[in-house]
Amino acid sequence: MFQYNIGSNTVKKYPYLHFKRIIAIAYVSATKRLLISSSDPHRIMSAPLYSSDYKLIQDVAANRFAIDQTDQLALMLVFDADRSVLCSCVKKMTVEGDDIETVLIAKEYGRGTTIGGLALDTRRKLFYTFTNHHLLSATYDGFDVQLLSKSRAITDMVFSQTERLLYYHANHGTLKHYNPANNVTVSLMPLRHLTRNMIEYDGKIYTSSMGRGGLGVVENSQYRAIKPGGGEICCESNGFLIAIIP
Repeated sequence: MFQYNIGSNTVKKYPYLHFKRIIAIAYVSATKRLLISSSDPHRIMSAPLYSSDYKLIQDVAANRFAIDQTDQLALMLVFDADRSVLCSCVKKMTVEGDDIETVLIAKEYGRGTTIGGLALDTRRKLFYTFTNHHLLSATYDGFDVQLLSKSRAITDMVFSQTERLLYYHANHGTLKHYNPANNVTVSLMPLRHLTRNMIEYDGKIYTSSMGRGGLGVVENSQYRAIKPGGGEICCESNGFLIAIIP
């Protein structure tokens, strides 16, 4: 794990935790703790930001976290119990790992359906995700599921709480945004690399890409690459994961 400092554009190794096969990471601002998920073994851990101490809070593997910092809730994409590489459901729990429950099951939307990507509208208490063919929304409890639009090959998404727009990377290289107020999707720009993770911070969208894409930022409808390295980003060494630490 590495820390990237947005202000100084520098990167350094995160010295406190040395887990292998990390697949998701998120920051909880109220407790100043990290939520970390690994794939082997399947587990979710909670760790102080600047300490090597950690505790096991769930024995499932989350491929994505989305945190409502006000309600202290974590929604997450979870793998099948048979350790498939495909996500089968969305679960909800407190940031301490309590009261875990399943709120959406992929197979209810067709045989072979999988889900990916996760973003929260914390004002309306909705989450967004996508199936193989559809972008959809639901309440935190999994009610009022809405199929919003058809789209293929979505890799990740983030909801801008300030702009009230859902940004996502789809169709093998196009950054789009969806406006829930009028149900309109707009194609914004091509992205050269396959985006694996997107996060909004201080009005900008930071992306982490697979392969040689590294880290980048979208601002004022323009994309610029930034070197791997007020807030920080925690990122796996190959740029596969990204998490803001204000």
